[in-house]
Amino acid sequence: TFLPFKVQSADYQYLKHSVLEIYQRLAASYPEAYEPDVAMVKYNLANLFYNTQRYTKAFLSYNEAMNIYERMAQSDSSIQKKYNEMLDSLRKLYKYFKESGGVPPECEAEVEKIKQILEE
Repeated sequence: TFLPFKVQSADYQYLKHSVLEIYQRLAASYPEAYEPDVAMVKYNLANLFYNTQRYTKAFLSYNEAMNIYERMAQSDSSIQKKYNEMLDSLRKLYKYFKESGGVPPECEAEVEKIKQILEE
């Protein structure tokens, strides 16, 4: 049976949040093993939020994933590509916010960090 997109996306979001909670608990004990999974789930959630026009949640989720990839890239240069993908997604959302009336208050601190990174 085909469900409407909103129902599918709500179910998918619930599943992703459940998976995220499991990976976060595992990463608390074994960060090197499970932080990549936490970042991947946050990235997938961000894509879901973006595709369903929840741009503030997308921005925050991309930012959380980018922070994890940033830490990981310090010891693993192969992670740099993922980090750059997150940064590009955040750059696009920042541009969208500027063009549509301003940055949401809950994103302001993260936007400042992104602006600093982009200026480097």
